[in-house]
Amino acid sequence: MGSVTCQIGKIMGLKVIAIAGSDDKVEWLRKEIGVDVAINYKAPDFKEQITAAGFADVYFDNVGGDILNLMMTRMAMKGRIALCGAFSFRPTGI
Repeated sequence: MGSVTCQIGKIMGLKVIAIAGSDDKVEWLRKEIGVDVAINYKAPDFKEQITAAGFADVYFDNVGGDILNLMMTRMAMKGRIALCGAFSFRPTGI
């Protein structure tokens, strides 16, 4: 689902920032799909990399959890989040 979402974003002419869980998938997303930025969420500096990528106008989430919580802080004003799959949202700090 995520790679298809990335492809649709590229077809629409959007800047696409992809998040994956392995360096192989990150490279595949860059080389084969053509995303603008691909980041391994297991990297020790993931939070710094995603922050450096800027704010998101649209975010597609297929997992939930900590990454969704982080991305909620990285959303642009009037940004939209599309949720897919079965997961629960638990705000941090409560």
